[in-house]
Amino acid sequence: LQALAISFLEAAAFNLTIPFSLIYFTNVLNHSFSRALHMNLLCIFVLIATMPLSGKLASKIGPLKFLTCSCWAFLISAIPLYQLMHFKLGLVLVPFAFALMLSCFWGAMPAVIAGLFPSVVRFSGVGLGYNLMVGMIGGSCPLIALYFIDKIGLAAAPGILLSIAT
Repeated sequence: LQALAISFLEAAAFNLTIPFSLIYFTNVLNHSFSRALHMNLLCIFVLIATMPLSGKLASKIGPLKFLTCSCWAFLISAIPLYQLMHFKLGLVLVPFAFALMLSCFWGAMPAVIAGLFPSVVRFSGVGLGYNLMVGMIGGSCPLIALYFIDKIGLAAAPGILLSIAT
């Protein structure tokens, strides 16, 4: 169950920040698709560049402590960051903040999930827990966020869902 919970947050966090940002930038914030793609690409570069550093830092601090700090960062900042995205400075800084938080989460997540299972069933436990949550939650979180944005007019819906997932 712990592996499912960690994978649940990972699926929600990734899909509500990096891929969903394209839809959010174009449909909610009314920016051009090319500008959204450029911002998304830069965020992916930041994510890839900082992930090894996060993994190294997680191994020094302790993966569980590092993962817990990352979860607190998502919980506390998700809603304010989505609200800040409506301003020019926030439009630039917020995606990078999400990329850094994801990097910290991904730096510790594999070690924590692998440590939950004995070596005899580790491969099956990690694979099953991770893929179930990514398959179910990864696709449905952006749809739920779009529903709340469209029907209720709640522009901070992705942040609220991300906080709930945490």
